[in-house]
Amino acid sequence: MEFRLSPQARFIALIIVAILLLLLIIILFVFNKGRVAFEGERPFTVTIEGYKTLNCNQDNDCELTLAAGNYQVIARKNDFFTIQKELQVGFNSSSNVDLEFVPRPSLGKLTELSASDVKILENTTLGLDQETLNSIKELLSEYEDYQELLISPDQKYIILNTGNEVFAAQLDSKSDFKELPLSPTDSYAFGGDNHLYFLSNQRFSKNQLFQELIVGRYSSQEIDQIPSLTAFLQTIDNARIIPNPSNQKFIIIDLDNSETELYLFNQVNSTRTKIQSLENISNAKWINDNSFLAEVRKAGRAFPELIYYDFEKEEIIDINSNLDLIEPIDEQNMFAVIPGENAEFPFQLVNFNLPDQTASFILNLEARPVKIEIDQSGKLLVLVNNQIFTLTNNN
Repeated sequence: MEFRLSPQARFIALIIVAILLLLLIIILFVFNKGRVAFEGERPFTVTIEGYKTLNCNQDNDCELTLAAGNYQVIARKNDFFTIQKELQVGFNSSSNVDLEFVPRPSLGKLTELSASDVKILENTTLGLDQETLNSIKELLSEYEDYQELLISPDQKYIILNTGNEVFAAQLDSKSDFKELPLSPTDSYAFGGDNHLYFLSNQRFSKNQLFQELIVGRYSSQEIDQIPSLTAFLQTIDNARIIPNPSNQKFIIIDLDNSETELYLFNQVNSTRTKIQSLENISNAKWINDNSFLAEVRKAGRAFPELIYYDFEKEEIIDINSNLDLIEPIDEQNMFAVIPGENAEFPFQLVNFNLPDQTASFILNLEARPVKIEIDQSGKLLVLVNNQIFTLTNNN
């Protein structure tokens, strides 16, 4: 027996189905939402990507209703780091989102400097105390056009190269400069042991010179020379010597060579290696005893490229990020300056992670720093526009 609905029954069934569908739509539309409230130190703004932006101040509740789903939230507050997080809104839910804003560092002014102060600090260290700086200024009063100035790590001795003569002075003895038996064409560098390392021209034969890398125990304005560490049969007229932290390995850069040759000398086993020929190497900094970063400047580029070299692994890595004024923090991170995003702030201070080759923004800069340096207490010092600043938090 076949069962059939009467036309009236079918009509009633359709009405019931329609009502149920309508109720389902109403439930989905009305109840498939969640209320979200944002809590944090006001004022701040919250942007729900692809939806809207809330301006949260003292006069509103800073909350909204969202359809159930997943959202990307970006919270911003002046002078604080931007917060990015994922937000999950459940069916007919109610939730609070706590926004813990972290103060963005700023540059706190330490002191203003004269042009002569800036020149001294560029050649020595930004961590000089005022008394030491004044002592150096007094000694340099008769040598305004000096070519090079070095200070020992313990800040007791300075070496002055006028371009014609080389002088030394002991800062804590209040003594005047005393001429040293060194050539102004030699290249010098203080090691962490306060010894003076230098490339010195020596006569190989009547018509040929060679160079020796010599370590000198410098004290009381005298150079006590130790037998040479290594020799170059071809002289390097414009060299830069950079000892590693333990003074066992040395970078020697030939700045006058058209391709800028770079040598590594290992004092432990008395080996010397010519790494490779690179154009326009301007500087290098040791990260630890076995690896360093070399700055490579190229025509048409305002910022240098970096070459990472591992002494033990003999590994070279090109880092093409626009990094300048690098200052290592540890083996993986460094402070650096990169191009800014607009004309108001043409430079940025960042923390660059070497393994990931990523830069984390720290703060905007209105001018390019002359020098950045971490002092002995671990504080970052920035020399910009004849002023020294230190990195501080806006608490």
